[in-house]
Amino acid sequence: MHTLLRSRWLTLVGGALLAAGPSANAVTIAETPLFVSGAVAPNVMLMIDNSGSMHNAIWATAYNPATTYTDWSLVNNGASAWNASTDVGQANLLSSGWRTSGSGIDCPAGSVRGKKSNGNTRCLTLPDPAGGSTTQWDGNYLNYLFNTYGTTGSIIPFNLSTGAIIPNTYRFGVAKSVADTFVVNNPSLRIGLSSFWNNEGGKIDAVCGTATATLRSKITAMAFQGYTPLAETYYEITRYFRGMTGYFNGGTYTSPIQYRCQKNFVIMITDGYPTKDTNIPTNDPADTADTTRSLPNWDKLAPTTTQAQFPNFLPPYSDGFQPSGSDGNEGYAMYLDDLAKFGNDVDLKTTGTDNEGGSYNDPAFLKQNLVTYTIGFAVSNQMLADAAAYGKGTYYTANNAAQLTTALAAAVADIKARTSTVSSVTSNSTRLTGDSLLYQAKFSTVPWGGSLLAYPLLSGGALGSIEWNAADLLPAAGSRNILTYNPTASAGARGRTFLWASLSAAQQTELNKNIGGTADGQGQARLDYLRGDRTNETPNGQQFRTRDSMLGDIINSDPTYVGAQNFGFNLLPGAEGSSYKSTRPGRAAANRPTMVYVASNDGMLHGFDGDTGVERLAYMPNAVYPELTFHVDPSYDNSHRYINDGSPRALDAYLDGSWKTILVGSLGLGGKGVYALNVSSPATFGTGDVMWEFTSVDDSDLGDSMPQPAIARLSGGKWVAIISNGYNSAAGLAKLFVLDLKTGAKLAEISTGVGGDNGLSSPTPVDVDGDRIADYVYAGDLKGNMWKFDLTSTTASNWKASFGTVGTPIPLYTACKADPCTAANRQPITSAPEVGKHPTLGSVLYFGTGQYFATGDNAASGTQTFYAIRDRNGKETTTPVALTAGRANLQAQTVIYENTEQAFFQLVSDVEVQTNVAGVRVTSSNPVADTKDGWFLNLPTAGERQVSNSALRNGKIIFTTIIPGGDACSAGGEGWLMVLDALAGGRPEATPLDLNLDGTFDRQDFITVTIAGEEVEVPATGAKSEVGMVDQMLLISEDDGESDIYKACGTNDGAGCDGYIATTGQAQGRQSWREVD
Repeated sequence: MHTLLRSRWLTLVGGALLAAGPSANAVTIAETPLFVSGAVAPNVMLMIDNSGSMHNAIWATAYNPATTYTDWSLVNNGASAWNASTDVGQANLLSSGWRTSGSGIDCPAGSVRGKKSNGNTRCLTLPDPAGGSTTQWDGNYLNYLFNTYGTTGSIIPFNLSTGAIIPNTYRFGVAKSVADTFVVNNPSLRIGLSSFWNNEGGKIDAVCGTATATLRSKITAMAFQGYTPLAETYYEITRYFRGMTGYFNGGTYTSPIQYRCQKNFVIMITDGYPTKDTNIPTNDPADTADTTRSLPNWDKLAPTTTQAQFPNFLPPYSDGFQPSGSDGNEGYAMYLDDLAKFGNDVDLKTTGTDNEGGSYNDPAFLKQNLVTYTIGFAVSNQMLADAAAYGKGTYYTANNAAQLTTALAAAVADIKARTSTVSSVTSNSTRLTGDSLLYQAKFSTVPWGGSLLAYPLLSGGALGSIEWNAADLLPAAGSRNILTYNPTASAGARGRTFLWASLSAAQQTELNKNIGGTADGQGQARLDYLRGDRTNETPNGQQFRTRDSMLGDIINSDPTYVGAQNFGFNLLPGAEGSSYKSTRPGRAAANRPTMVYVASNDGMLHGFDGDTGVERLAYMPNAVYPELTFHVDPSYDNSHRYINDGSPRALDAYLDGSWKTILVGSLGLGGKGVYALNVSSPATFGTGDVMWEFTSVDDSDLGDSMPQPAIARLSGGKWVAIISNGYNSAAGLAKLFVLDLKTGAKLAEISTGVGGDNGLSSPTPVDVDGDRIADYVYAGDLKGNMWKFDLTSTTASNWKASFGTVGTPIPLYTACKADPCTAANRQPITSAPEVGKHPTLGSVLYFGTGQYFATGDNAASGTQTFYAIRDRNGKETTTPVALTAGRANLQAQTVIYENTEQAFFQLVSDVEVQTNVAGVRVTSSNPVADTKDGWFLNLPTAGERQVSNSALRNGKIIFTTIIPGGDACSAGGEGWLMVLDALAGGRPEATPLDLNLDGTFDRQDFITVTIAGEEVEVPATGAKSEVGMVDQMLLISEDDGESDIYKACGTNDGAGCDGYIATTGQAQGRQSWREVD
């Protein structure tokens, strides 16, 4: 396993779409992600079966409907007697045939009697949850009850009227109660309600988007009908979504579809097969427009089904046993699966424009359709499974309230996975194997909430079905292992449990404040809320914010995977190096679980088990306490705030004579602070593992901690955290902090001397001679300067900027749009540079320009650039020289061809072939002389910028760009994945993308373009994103070692990742020095 490669990419893919936190300084950071221009809530129509069978009692947990229980029903005198063993019939307390007296024992008033042919009798007092003695009891279930409870002979059994053993609930009551909770807990969904109508057809009880209070009233008021017209009701739902006249009701519907990108769902809860369900028109407009299909048999399948075999044998996609029997019989006609396919196949909105003015025929959103989920309540039903499969949803079963709640929660989780916004990804490996997982952080708005999803990575890079969502697996509020930090306690004893009695007086004071700063005595309740308690949420009549997810929104924090990585520190000298392989914390899977760490805006850093998704630990930094009341308050949904938004970094380090795994995190846009934790043993993580915090209270030149920290071993044996000071510091200067990794003490503060609302961006430490000791640090700033810092000395006071003097440092290079470089044409650098070895001398820095975190950044349209800057200065250089010639001594590369009109391109096969990308680019291939200081590529689209980290891979430099947009359906904008030759910036000789999807990389993937008036065949070097703006990039090697999969994840709804299969060839030697972090 290529463990060094894994560690390299885990640190390398740490860029994010920066959005922002509070500031009183000139760099005004936006409080909501700039790419969230307007969340489009999905429409969800909830259909609840209100047929007569929903009067049935809920079964006891131990009852198995597949088992035939011994008959306890007496065939009484007369034809009206109830006989459970022969027809497994239904009965209620008003039915004839019940025996209350006779041979054996007499039953007391209010109870019913069961008798066997051998004379044994039993009495039961049955609950009546439906009221009026109308609760229905399945015959086989009654046999189970008589067999299980009561006594034989003349002894009267114990009374079960309390329902303590026999559940005192019935299907319709449970369905309505669970639906009510579903509505209350999901305010971010535009929920509607549908049910059966007067024994035929269906009706819309509440339109999508109905106010919660009204919707709850509608659910309460639902009443029984006789039959089960499932397909007819689904058909009525399709007419509602299409804005047509009602088929079973008068009047014309208004379609709930507001946007061309809006997702639409149906959730059906039913307890049986359809009855009276044949009235489906054959002249529907969508039906007549499709001459290849016709309703009601939309799938054109009708496998033979007989009434005698039903329901024991039911072939998939059956249309029932008609024409034998009666349409009132279950199974006579079964068209729900056909209608679910119809709902998914047809375009629900074919004309007009949406609320943004966009056409419903926008090529990016050609069809608005329905996704269907089915829940079989107390029934296992092949037809429901078929309907969910055709409707591209999921089929669930449930027998009681808890199972129905779980089924609905699973459907909602899938809906939110399809509609929430991707923020970041990581994986558990850099090589695609059978157990490779992709971890995807996401967030939703109104209400704000987060998810961390795990997807299997399949062959070719496709994503499998969601394995788990960590937000659904959080331990109970009282069981979570959440720690915090008390800065006033004695050194070494500052870790505290996140419990009220363990907090400092200052922390309790902050939690006791409302958003107006007034003390209200609700601190304990706020703490309980943050731990996951829902008692005080507004649906319960209390004062705190309603949540869909117990996990806070994850926006800019990149998940960090910590497993069994080997960072190669065995090359270090002495016992430090010699002990690494045998004692490093992750040396064997049995030593500790694999973990995924990510920060969320509930204030906490979360540590999730990488295999199961269960939270094993969490940490609430002391620095976030003043912001926590805002997260709890209902106003948070309309006035979002960043609280803990930074990307953590984890690395093995040798402290106090032993190897440990240390995590250093930052508050990101949430504030001005960094913290360190010992995560060597997540299973025993406790107060002693909380190490330190460093905030603007310690040094006012620490600004908003957006840059990701780095960890490194320096000369002299010192392990350090390397911190760029970020933006909006007190002095507005760009500075680098070097902190003692063990204590958090400041060892050095290196100023660039460049201020004016400036700040240093994420640092990249490099080891230039392969000894696993960091020598230099590179970092950019908002003024376009790329700085180099020299940390080679064993004395901290000698650490400095590499160029100029201590009093007047100068950068390695300054990025400007044109020469001469002026204050007006500087290009900000907000991502960490990627650093690679030049084949002849020195190193090459790869970085892009642009920013995307401050108010107004969406509208910025100036030219931004991707650079490759050569640094010829090594450790042996006695007089280092900065680059002062600007662009004049760089080779320009340009985009010479771009096609974004359609996903068809003229390949060399002379056939227009559909590709797996939304557009392609071709760049120039100008040679770069060795005398040049590097190359640059101006990004061609107005407003296009490069704000996430790039990746150096086997002679290719790979990066993504974003182009902000304001349309609610634009996913915040667009983006590109670019793959260029690293040394020259031109086109690679071999194609990096498998455009024709044939699994090979050859000239058949070349594009025919015109260069200098001549048609030539060249490889594409850019692929347009199909998922909105592309945040970060994950690179996974195929198991054959010949190709890579680029997972470029964007800001749109759904899974949010483009999958590009590409080749970068075999690695030749060390490709990057960035292995120390």
